[in-house]
Amino acid sequence: MIGEILGAANRIDQLLRRHLGRLYHVILAAGCVIELVHRLREGHTFLHPSGGGLLRLVFPVILYVVLVVNQASALYAHYQRRRQGPTPT
Repeated sequence: MIGEILGAANRIDQLLRRHLGRLYHVILAAGCVIELVHRLREGHTFLHPSGGGLLRLVFPVILYVVLVVNQASALYAHYQRRRQGPTPT
């Protein structure tokens, strides 16, 4: 079951990469940055005693930073492939 879900996710990811290319990574990175900024701007509510604690702020922020780094890396790889030109067959 998990393998089927991961396989479907991979096929959808490949489809989006093929049809959107670099824009796909830009959209994902922009979404992560927007969510990261949103989390940081509302961080004061998590620091309030009834707000749920620091962990509810720190964990998502770390997650979004890692996702932004991942997307930046994917964009860089796309840029490098494009800069090298088509591969001979």
